[in-house]
Amino acid sequence: MLQTRKRTSGFTLIELLVVIAIIAILIALLLPAVQQAREAARRTQCRNNLKQIGLALHNYHDVHGTFPIGNLYAGTATSNGWSWIAYILPYMDLGNDYEQLDFAYADPASTGRCSEFMGQQETNFPTENWTWTQTKPVLVCPTDPLAGGKFTGITGSGTYEISNGSMAVASYLGVAGKTLNWECGMGSLWSITSPDGVPCQDASGYEGMLYSNSRTRIRDVIDGTSNTCMVGERGQHESLTYGWPLCGRGYPPLYSGRKDHILEMFTFSQGVTDDDPDSGPSTQKFWSHHTGGAFFVLADGSVHFLNYSIDTNLYQGLGTRADGEILDEF
Repeated sequence: MLQTRKRTSGFTLIELLVVIAIIAILIALLLPAVQQAREAARRTQCRNNLKQIGLALHNYHDVHGTFPIGNLYAGTATSNGWSWIAYILPYMDLGNDYEQLDFAYADPASTGRCSEFMGQQETNFPTENWTWTQTKPVLVCPTDPLAGGKFTGITGSGTYEISNGSMAVASYLGVAGKTLNWECGMGSLWSITSPDGVPCQDASGYEGMLYSNSRTRIRDVIDGTSNTCMVGERGQHESLTYGWPLCGRGYPPLYSGRKDHILEMFTFSQGVTDDDPDSGPSTQKFWSHHTGGAFFVLADGSVHFLNYSIDTNLYQGLGTRADGEILDEF
């Protein structure tokens, strides 16, 4: 009598290993494509953020006849500066946030003035009501891993120490010019001159769109609004010390808002996030976490991606509004 064997169904060990290997290969092939698709979406969102910012700046200009002050400086060593972002909040659907600010420098009892905002906002504005302890998506590049960060703790020293700061950082800074002039005082630009007798508003460091106490108008952009950068992006430093969107003391000795609100376009940086935050290129130059360059808003409101390989003279020319350069395509 013949006996038939009952065969059990299933995979052999070799078959299972082959299937696992095939799945691993497929995942390895698909993962870069998924990552690229996600980065493409983040780049699009960053571009859209800058497009909204450019539109808000132009709406401000339509109402007030000038673009906003790049950084408000009251002319004293202890004053801080409200930024251009603070002034355009109503044009970015952030009107309620705007109402929490008080731009009056003259009133020392004003609990919303910039200096008190810098050092005592947790006292003046309860955390549950003070919206600027939370990130504003329109002000941060989604590619930046630190874009959702919030500075908390102590920074500075002595008179300038911020002992209980709590501020969500931002990714976009105004273009002050080709270089930032350290010889001009940052007070009343209409009376102060540099050592060579040139009025500060016409001197280097004031030749951009958004600088300390600026009142730039479209008709001032002699080089053409399509050839002049107005706002660019910068990756966040891991310390989260710089890049506060509303107000900041900026970089000494003139406390011009540099590295908080405005930067110069002298040389491009590819960003080194672990460098010294007081002297490293990651805080003093424009750059981004996008591969190959960074986005900029031009004075005409359009958004362009500038590659790190851009010619330095062309890059500097894009940072000035009335130098008369003939610029190549970019």
